[in-house]
Amino acid sequence: MDDELRQALQAVLQPVQDAQRQRAEEVRPDDSYWYHRPQRNFPPPLVRTPGEYDGGERLSLGITQTGLTPAKQKALVREWCALLPTLANVRTLWFHSKVTQEMLEAACAMPALEGLYVKWSGITSLAPMAGLPRLAYFHLGSAPSAEGLDALATLPRLVDLEISNVRAAADLRFVEGLAGLRALSVSGDSNSIKPLNLPGLAPLANLHALERLTLSTVRVENPSLAPLAGLANLKYLRLSNAFPMENVAWLAGRRPDIHCDSFRPTSGPVQAFGCKQCGRKTMVMTTGKGKAWLCQHCDAARLEKHVAAFEALVKAAAAG
Repeated sequence: MDDELRQALQAVLQPVQDAQRQRAEEVRPDDSYWYHRPQRNFPPPLVRTPGEYDGGERLSLGITQTGLTPAKQKALVREWCALLPTLANVRTLWFHSKVTQEMLEAACAMPALEGLYVKWSGITSLAPMAGLPRLAYFHLGSAPSAEGLDALATLPRLVDLEISNVRAAADLRFVEGLAGLRALSVSGDSNSIKPLNLPGLAPLANLHALERLTLSTVRVENPSLAPLAGLANLKYLRLSNAFPMENVAWLAGRRPDIHCDSFRPTSGPVQAFGCKQCGRKTMVMTTGKGKAWLCQHCDAARLEKHVAAFEALVKAAAAG
């Protein structure tokens, strides 16, 4: 790439990079605990060998998928698995590459661990999690075969839980023993847009400390949102567009105090694609499972009818 092209590309990217840096400095109440804030050393720079660890309370590891020979890769993992349980100073640990069952077990033997982030893994059992009595924050990303979610109920300090692409999480009854949760995120595989099939939301009804809830890339057999209405501390809600309009509007009317993007009749317009008829970037997603994408110009009448119906349902629910 010549200098002129490089400069032109940087000129295009610079505003995006500046916006990302500025956003990373903002702390919003609906942000994930694990929101990427490298300027604040959260996470710290990636470490591969033990000699690179600076002895701090935060440790960010990339010790698999390294390009090493298989023998050296196994030796590196064994070295870290022996070392991790001895790191009494580490409070927060990030695994940024594929995590093996052996690596999880080593992390679960760390005496002071309060936060654990697993980007993706081949984990099959979460039973070792019972060895982390101090754990308050846990992100488990893409561990389709992981079982033993009931082990999380043994963690007395757990307040923030994010689970993505774990088949066993479809049965939400595992949260019934997590009465202290203040934040919960459950999602399917967002990379391949493969939803997690939930029977229903009834197990969430007793999470009375919950303040933030995300349900994304999911399908729900019983789509009632009534279990959420009684969660008095719930302030921030993110939902897949997998619930009937009537159910979403009902909750919007009953709980106007909750901040939720789905409590609007539409979202958009989007910039990713335009209307096939007029070509304008004026397509909006209408709230409700099975509802159509509509153009603000070509489908103005249908859009107006949808908005009126949604707002009428909200008003009726608010009136009781």
